[in-house]
Amino acid sequence: MSWLPPMDQEWFMNGLKCAGALFQGQKMDRVPANPLVMGHSAFIHNRTLYDYYTKPSLGVELILNAAQFYGTLPMIMWIYAVYWCEDFGGKIRFPTGRMSAPAIEEYPYKTPEEAEKYEVLDAEELRKRPTWKRHEEGLEATKKLLGPGFLPHQFVYEMFVRVAFLVSPEKALLWTHKKPELVHKLLKKVVEQSVIQNKMVADQYGSVYITTSSLLAGSSTMSPEKCREFNIKYCKEMVERSMKAAPCRGVFYHLCGDHGKDWPLHEDLPTPPGTMMHVAYDGLKPADLTKVAKVFGNKCAILGNVDTALMMRGTPAQVYEQTKKDVLAYKDFQKGFIAGCACECPPFAPPANVMAFMRAVKDHGKLGG
Repeated sequence: MSWLPPMDQEWFMNGLKCAGALFQGQKMDRVPANPLVMGHSAFIHNRTLYDYYTKPSLGVELILNAAQFYGTLPMIMWIYAVYWCEDFGGKIRFPTGRMSAPAIEEYPYKTPEEAEKYEVLDAEELRKRPTWKRHEEGLEATKKLLGPGFLPHQFVYEMFVRVAFLVSPEKALLWTHKKPELVHKLLKKVVEQSVIQNKMVADQYGSVYITTSSLLAGSSTMSPEKCREFNIKYCKEMVERSMKAAPCRGVFYHLCGDHGKDWPLHEDLPTPPGTMMHVAYDGLKPADLTKVAKVFGNKCAILGNVDTALMMRGTPAQVYEQTKKDVLAYKDFQKGFIAGCACECPPFAPPANVMAFMRAVKDHGKLGG
């Protein structure tokens, strides 16, 4: 039995209507908000992040109730950053204390010779592994709670960072210089693996919403040319192949961290209906989304990027003013604007700051007049 109170059906149906209009390119009457409240939902319910990440069904309930509490879109995406590492022999640690997310304690492969042995797992084998088991539990709980509003998603993450999660970020970056042939070989396998994982969701639930990203391959770690060579072209291939293999409901492109020099190189990525583009930072400051909209604004909706450091350490007044500024500047994007943060809302962010964010969206997000 769920420990949640009955859901506010008016909020839920209005949220589904808004999300449907957004993903179908229809006009909305106000800016929707999705500040990516995930681990933060555990914090405001006085539950631990360890509970949130080790009990996906509970995590889904926490996200939904947090969305209702704050008034965000009823979009549930229970995921964690280090997906798929364990399935190939790595070890992860779930958060305790003030640790904000799961982390990798041991990478699957320590040497180039070991990495050469990495083999793609088929769907039958993946279903036995820990990542899929958790992901499926989260999907089943979401389907039960949302009913017709359920959006089956898969988190395949950045193609290059998936290689890094096999061998470590330090080695992956070093090998782009010392052993580029090996990195490309691994990336080709990662693409194949990701297509299988996306198809697994579609085969089970009828369709898939793909969540992918650029994270480690960014402007602080690589030249724009290397970002294209070692991640962007593989991301494009993965999405295109996934769309051919299974019905796709859209793609969430999360360009996490600094992409000031490389984000325009993502312009050729597929943008099926339902796609959201999320460009986080230009250096240390949130990227100017008016520039992003010149490339993507006529292709897909754009998710906002209020600084997560501000959400964590700023005052409610500061959060309100920045959110107001963003909403007024971005709300008329052609394919839609969703108010959001530059990444996941910090798990330990003061609830007063999230409330200030939502108040600014409400006060200044009216459209069409």
